[in-house]
Order: sequence, then structure tokens, then C-alpha cells
Amino acid sequence: MKPFALALFALVTLAPPPVWAKPPATEAPRRDPDEARLQEALVLIASGRVTEAMPLLDRIVTAKTKEYAGEKRRIYCARSMAETLAYMTMAAAAREDAVAMPPVLADAIFYKGFVLVDLHRDDEAEAAFRRAITLSPSHARYLAELGELYKRRRDWPTALATFQRADEAAALSPDDHRVFEQTRAWRGIGFVMIEQGRLEEAQGWFEKSLALDPNDAKARAEIDYIRQQRAKAAPPA
Repeated sequence: MKPFALALFALVTLAPPPVWAKPPATEAPRRDPDEARLQEALVLIASGRVTEAMPLLDRIVTAKTKEYAGEKRRIYCARSMAETLAYMTMAAAAREDAVAMPPVLADAIFYKGFVLVDLHRDDEAEAAFRRAITLSPSHARYLAELGELYKRRRDWPTALATFQRADEAAALSPDDHRVFEQTRAWRGIGFVMIEQGRLEEAQGWFEKSLALDPNDAKARAEIDYIRQQRAKAAPPA
């Protein structure tokens, strides 16, 4: 997504501006009922009631898919202007007409994947994550969760490549999400490198995470683990 100056030039010169449906200024903003349903689903997920969340998520996906059915342009879901610019630039480079929509549809699909992982339905979860990423290719959390799925499968090359994509995408994360999403990607990279025997490189990623978030207990624990492994491998004095 770099450099941004080039991205902005491409957006202005080659692509139509993103369309966000807004009511006239004289009308009070209308709340999207699907956003309220998504929040309700997230409360259920947070409380461990994942099977109750699934019908709500399905309802959102069905409603939004129907709402967008007549759209001929490539649909992206963006949660920030930075992501919108990135997606419109992608579309411009591909000579596609595109439109940026709010993230409700992609979020609902992503959280379906999240629930499916919890239900040990990993193949369906992978399909959901991939569909969400198709709508939001530079969403760092979506990418990291897909990387986590590959990590559990011990598919180290694919996991590493996916976490690296999440690392790049975190540059576009909203300010209030960036630290969480950036460190999530870095820890994923570091974990895979441990499994590949690349301990020195792995430690560097965890140290980066601690530098950005000194309270990152997971990164600190991984550094301790690396030190223990090195101590075991060291020849006796």
C-alpha cells in the first residue's frame, strides 16, 4: 500500500470516489439495524454463547448480501479512510470499478469464522476468513486469524506468509486498533520462526512487540521460552 502519495494519485486519477450511503443533511442519521445485530452477536461471543451468535451473524450476511445484490462494482468493506484509499487504489490498478462499503458484512463473515473455529469446524472457518479477506484485503486482524488457523495446522510456510501480510496491513489499521493488530502479527511471525528453528530472528519479532507494547505478556513469555531453549542447547561449561 506504499507509497501513499502514489496511492492517492491513482485514486484521484483512475478510480471513482468511494461511495458511502449518507442521508441528506436535513435528515437524522439512520442506524443500520445490522450494526445493532452485530454488536449483539459480539456480546454473545464474548460471553461464550457462540451458538446463539451464529443465527444473528447469518442474518446479517443474508441481509447485506441481498442489499448489495444489484451492485455491479467490486465491493470492498473498509473501516477507515486509509483502507478505503488502499482498496480504491487496488481497483484502479486492476481497472475495476469499485465501491467501499462500511465493514458490517465483512465483520459478520469474519466473526462467523471465529465462531466456527470455536466449534472446531476449521475448514468452514477458513472459507469464512477468506471471504472476509476478499472484502477487506488489508484488514490486519482478519489476516492474523487466518494465519492462526494455519499455525494450528502446523502449515508453517503458509502461516508465516499470512502473518507477514497481516504485518503489512497493520500500517492501515485505525489508531485505536493498530497496537493490538501490529503486535498480533509480529507474535505470529515470531512463533512460526521458533517452530522453524530460527530462534534469533524470532526473538527480534517479540522484542519489537515489547517495544511497541511493554505490557505484551505473550511476547515476554516467548522471549523467556527462547532463552530456555538456548540454555538447553548450550554445551556444558
